Amino acid sequence: MACLSDLLERYLNREGYFCDPRPSEARGRVQTAAEDLHCLLTQFELDDAIVGMDSYQVMVRLFREQCMVSDTQAVVLIDKPSPDSLQNPSDSDAGYSGHKGKGYQAQVSETTSESNPFEVITTVKVESACESDSDALMETVTDIRESGMDLEEMLGDTSYGGQANVDAAAKEGVRLISPASGHRKPSDGRLSLDDFQFEESGKRMIRCPADEPPVYQRYRNRNEKGTADFDASQCSGCAHRDSCVAQSQNTGIRRVTWKRKQGALSYRRQVQQTTDFKEAYRSRSGI
Repeated sequence: MACLSDLLERYLNREGYFCDPRPSEARGRVQTAAEDLHCLLTQFELDDAIVGMDSYQVMVRLFREQCMVSDTQAVVLIDKPSPDSLQNPSDSDAGYSGHKGKGYQAQVSETTSESNPFEVITTVKVESACESDSDALMETVTDIRESGMDLEEMLGDTSYGGQANVDAAAKEGVRLISPASGHRKPSDGRLSLDDFQFEESGKRMIRCPADEPPVYQRYRNRNEKGTADFDASQCSGCAHRDSCVAQSQNTGIRRVTWKRKQGALSYRRQVQQTTDFKEAYRSRSGI
């Protein structure tokens, strides 16, 4: 275990700064800092006066969230710490995002209307970089409403436009215009539910990729699950039969099963390819 004089020499009584290594030395310098941190925590863990200090507790949190001790008692750096782990001992509220980096982010909303001579910012919220954009959507709706402003329609990018947010906004009478998350076509060329047409709610199927409507369908609110049946005459000569998601039943019909969320996403992914959607989303795309 390094003694305190070693730490003083390494961090205080030296030329330059401990945090000034060449890139090739950075990993080793962080490893040394982790070992020194463990040394300090161990050396003072029985001193109640020091253990009770805020600075000591910050070091405890830093080590717990960024490091670990192996079975051989070696100090090991955690390769992928949690996004809400301590990033800066001087600023415990700062978070981390692999996309945005360390620190903070701001959620900002503003008005948008071609008839407005100018636009105004309606809400601003500063939060840790580790927070999810998706979680900010309904908080913003609430803030705008509580400010006494009318809100009928919101534009947001894909990270705000999960189906849960679309549904929650609709319950508040707000239409959320946002691209649905992307969907990759199956690599084997098979059809997916995105090839079927649904109503906006996702509860009813309108037609299959061959433009055939179901002969019968049922939706169960209890488990938000729908089924649509097609008869033999509709499917027997279909060019999509071998690649279709429909399953043959003992009665001779072919049945497609889906969850409401899947149907709603299929609807949104098809709508966002239309000119009307692109025109409505144009002002958000221009940010």
